[in-house]
Amino acid sequence: MLNQRRAAVQPEPTREVLFTERYETLLEWALQLTHQQRDSAEDLVQDAFVQFMLARTRLEEIENLDGYLRRLLRNMHFSRTTRLTQRLRDDALSIADYDTVLLGWTAIEPERRMQAAEQLHQICAYACFRKESSRAGSVLILRFFLDYFPTEIASVLGSSRHTVDQWQAVARREAKVFLSEPNRLRFVDAKTSAVRPWTMYPASDVDLMCALRGMIFSSRQGACLSGEVLQQAYTVGRRDALSAMQLAHVVSCRSCLDAVNTILGLPLLAERYPAEDCSREEPPRDAGGSGGSGGIPTVLPKRFKRQLREIREHKPSELRIVVNGATLSSLRVNSDFSELDLNLPADEPVEFVEILSEQDFQLLFLSAGDTSSEQWAEIALSEGRTLEASLQTADGPQLRVVYNDPVLEEISSGGYAGKGILSSPLTIAHKARAKRWLEVLDNTFNRRRDVEESGRSSTSLSLFGESPSESRTRRWASPAWLTVVIAAALTGAFLLYKGNLDKSPTATTLLAQAIAAETDRGRTTDRVAHRSINLEIRRSSEGALISRQTIGSWENYDRHQRIQRLYDESGRL
Repeated sequence: MLNQRRAAVQPEPTREVLFTERYETLLEWALQLTHQQRDSAEDLVQDAFVQFMLARTRLEEIENLDGYLRRLLRNMHFSRTTRLTQRLRDDALSIADYDTVLLGWTAIEPERRMQAAEQLHQICAYACFRKESSRAGSVLILRFFLDYFPTEIASVLGSSRHTVDQWQAVARREAKVFLSEPNRLRFVDAKTSAVRPWTMYPASDVDLMCALRGMIFSSRQGACLSGEVLQQAYTVGRRDALSAMQLAHVVSCRSCLDAVNTILGLPLLAERYPAEDCSREEPPRDAGGSGGSGGIPTVLPKRFKRQLREIREHKPSELRIVVNGATLSSLRVNSDFSELDLNLPADEPVEFVEILSEQDFQLLFLSAGDTSSEQWAEIALSEGRTLEASLQTADGPQLRVVYNDPVLEEISSGGYAGKGILSSPLTIAHKARAKRWLEVLDNTFNRRRDVEESGRSSTSLSLFGESPSESRTRRWASPAWLTVVIAAALTGAFLLYKGNLDKSPTATTLLAQAIAAETDRGRTTDRVAHRSINLEIRRSSEGALISRQTIGSWENYDRHQRIQRLYDESGRL
């Protein structure tokens, strides 16, 4: 059914033109709704523009476009008022949880902004320090402080969007720890943790943004990269265009960053600072106060299109379902296909449905009409992601929400393994270390097996390629020898316990057999393998237990489907 509707939807290049023609009228309606508060009215029209452009309801299904847009503005205004009241009651997010400084700053209540400004100063200090040793700091600077979109950051890094998301998640976790307990981070020394507070509190939002970006550009280290080096770094098909040190310099150097922007065809820094341009970029007006010729503005404000792209590239971790301004349910996004069905009360007519992210992003808005037939709205996001809401009122109001992320499907099925994309940047060192140990153990077992087969195990073999007479006097004092002996002893004890000493399997063989056995258990169609993993979280210093959790996993190997759930000590999801 959904596929049939998607196939029926055709590109509609006239949507922006239709909205632009009605911009002045919509703004007048919004001014009436907001009691002549122009900023709120323009924000309301901006939200309507985003939903009108994203929602794939066919234009021919809208009988009265003016009435449709007017009802959309009215419902959105009621939604914004209700959400503001709920946000004041609920626990607010940390400033570090938002995608950018500007988004977080506008969401913070005025009474909390002094504290938020100090936190932003500390986060900026962390990013300026961390960029020298990790790409996480550079990615945080580009996304959080310099307003780069994730796809633009992927171009600068020469990587995928998924890799950028992983680095950004690492940086946000570290930044939160840096705010509360900086000494828990191993890379933080006494000099770095002692961040000096503001000498003078910024007088305005513009001053705050300029001060933060000034900290970033004053942290530049090393010489600038030549144009030839940058051109060579961004040759077609090259991955990881810049090293971590080169990237750290580029993100904190205005000239180098603009040079990269020019090479990649990205907007320059001067075009990325909406906080430094207080103008609302209103459409040109004639003497009568209307738009251009004929009362039609020539272009929409640029921030409308920026907000449109911001919504397209936003990746939610949670979807909140709101009906008539009341939050009814939420849906965690932890798989490639997330679906939720809700039975709504029959005694209350459904005026509108909206889907919000955990950052209060309005991803989808469905303004319900008076018809009893099925109504639906679908938006197309970046990287092939889609979000759909369908409302059925024939047999009682029923709401269905579907979110699809094909990137998560490729990751779960191993589709990124051949593309050089890791599931997490933190696993690089662990995987390399584990691989080296497997090679050492494998070589040790192979040599022992060869010696046992040749019958010369005690007279002619040394693990390090020396003759026994040469190595006997110093092999016991070698740390490498002790390490291999301990590893071999542990592995031998395990084999003895299992009763398989006569087969002498290698470590690689054992791992392969375990994986094959686990896979075979789920090979039968419609059979799902279930496992429970006990997780203990301890402090790295003294090893004290913090919490115990349980991970429940259900997996169908034939269909490449997996569901995981995390439970606390009380068994609550």
